[in-house]
Formats: sequence, C-alpha cells, structure tokens
Amino acid sequence: MPVLHLVLVSGFALYILFTIFFITGLLRLKKHPKAEDPFPKVSVVAAARNEEDSLPALLDDLSRQDYPQDKISFVIADDRSEDKTWDIIQEKAQADSRFSGVKIEDLNPDMTPKKYALTNAIQQSGGDIILSTDADCRVPDGWAKSMAHALSSENGIVIGLSTVNTDKKSFFNSYQFIDFLGIMAANAGALGWGTGWSGSGQNLGYTRKQFEKIDGFTPVGNLLSGDDMYLVQSISSRAKAVFNLDSAGFATTLPAANVSSFLSQRIRWASNAKPSLMSRPVFFIFLLSAFLANAGVFAGLFFDYAMHLVPLVFGTKVVFEAGVMFTGAARFGMKIPILPFLGWSVLQPIYIPVVGLFGVVGHFKWK
Repeated sequence: MPVLHLVLVSGFALYILFTIFFITGLLRLKKHPKAEDPFPKVSVVAAARNEEDSLPALLDDLSRQDYPQDKISFVIADDRSEDKTWDIIQEKAQADSRFSGVKIEDLNPDMTPKKYALTNAIQQSGGDIILSTDADCRVPDGWAKSMAHALSSENGIVIGLSTVNTDKKSFFNSYQFIDFLGIMAANAGALGWGTGWSGSGQNLGYTRKQFEKIDGFTPVGNLLSGDDMYLVQSISSRAKAVFNLDSAGFATTLPAANVSSFLSQRIRWASNAKPSLMSRPVFFIFLLSAFLANAGVFAGLFFDYAMHLVPLVFGTKVVFEAGVMFTGAARFGMKIPILPFLGWSVLQPIYIPVVGLFGVVGHFKWK
C-alpha cells in the first residue's frame, strides 16, 4: 500500500476512534451540584468592535440577569470602533451603575486587539469570577447564575454551550448551527473524560485567581486568535475544567452573514491548530485525523481502484459523526434537522480540507 494511502487509512481509523471517545465522554457528563457560595462576586466582560447593531440586545440581556445587583458588574471594552458602539456603552453605563466601559483607541504592540481589549476589561473589573461573551451574542436571564454556580471551589474554568441562532430559517444558517454544534459536542465529550481542549469565548467562565496564575493573555499575546482555546488549555492544566449542561447557561450567537465571512471565521479557528501541537498533542492528532478522514473521502473519488470504497467509507463516517451530533444534541436538550445534517455531511470532505489548509497558512480576514 502506498505511503499516502496508509496515512489516509490510519487517519480515518483514528478519526472513528475519536468519535467514540466523544460519544462516551458526552454520556459521562454530569450536571453540577449547587455551589458552596450561591452568589460569588461576578464580572462579565466583552469586547466590541463596530457592534452598534448587535450590542444593545446583549446589554439588555445582561441588565436582566437574575443575580444580586451588588454582586455583579459588566465591563464592555470598545476596541477602536468607528460606529456608535462607544456611545451605546456610555449610555448604558449612565443608566445602570453596574455597567462600565473601556475605550481602546490604539493598537498595542505586544498584544493582539481582542486579547488587549479583554485584558483591559478584566483589569477594570472586580469580580472573583470572570464570565465572558461576545458582543453579538444573546444570553438568558439565568446565564450568570448558572455559569457562576458551575464554578465550585475546585473548578478553575467552565465551558458553556454556545449555539448559532436559527430564527431566520435557511439551509446556510442550519448548516452553521450543525457545524458549530459539532465543535461544541466534541469539546464537551473531551471534557467528559477530564480533558480540556477548547471552548468558545462566547460563553466561558473562569476564576480571577486562575487567570492571574497563567499571567492572563500575555503568553499568547502575539496570536491573533485562540484566546478561548488558550484559556481552556492553560487553566485546565492547573485546575478542573467542567462543561455546563444547564440550559439556563446557554448562549446563542448570530450566524455569519455570508459564505465568505463564515469560511474566514472557520479558517481563523483552524489556524489555532498549530500551537496545539505542543500544548495539546492529542487534540492536534484529532484535528489531523479529521483532516485526513475528510481528505481521504474526497481523494477516493479520483482513483478508480478506490472509488468503489468511497460509499462505505463515507457512510461509516456519517454514522459515527451522527453519533456525536445526536448524542450531544440529546445532552443539550436540542434537536438536529435531518436534511441540513445530511447536507453538512456531504460538504464536510470538501469543507474540512479547504479550511484546514488555509488555516495552516494563516489566510483569513479579521475585523
């Protein structure tokens, strides 16, 4: 067997083993008991750049949090916005004393923009627990309480579920929902086995103590992306990481407006694979196996001697991926639309190799 074919077959076999790892890990996840301190002091931080359209909805969500007013604060960092984002933050701060803003006017030579904005927001905050979300997200009234309660005395970081809002029905939005749900299910499954790989900055909680122990974002200040992955991996190496299964702690985010912005986002996320080679080698092996499994299905279409195996390989891949998706959806109390899932499955062998290759060369756009 040629070396390339051996690599592709090995990658596919590893990928299937990882799906089993995720499914069993998802089944191991447990809801968390009530925390010893029912209402620790919490600070919610978010970075916003040119978010005048979406930020007001998030601020309204935060203002309605079911949490003692003297125990929660909200710090929003305006990252060099050119629209009315700063005016919106100031107006909210004047109307509600729990809110404050940080205006970032210049780039920092030692730290990339979002990390610098979040660092400034965290420095201005005073909570023992830091909760982070994005300016284009929505959170339910019980979000802060649910996330804070998941951080018991021995836990250092909690990953909350974030899903793509599909109120506007379209195949593209459903595709994004399924794709992101797969990412979250894999991360949750890994956490079911006690392994912290990644999460989403759209819904994270961690203790200030642990954030300071890892020296904040300074060790990865030069990386444009990956603040959420870095936090999960760094803090989970020192303290326990947990996944929050409570639906009151789930967040939603807006879908990408078009295919170009969606691909740019995913390529940016894929660019974080390179640092994981040293920090989380098993995670890197999983990402590599996903690339090889999908590339192998696509490549098989171009070789006569392998073409007859493509349906079997593709079918096996879909079945095990469905196991991860539907197990995750069941644990999260959600449903997966069947037809968009099948469409997602068909596009994966093209989508994953393209995103992976562009991620390696760092070819993506940022705000």
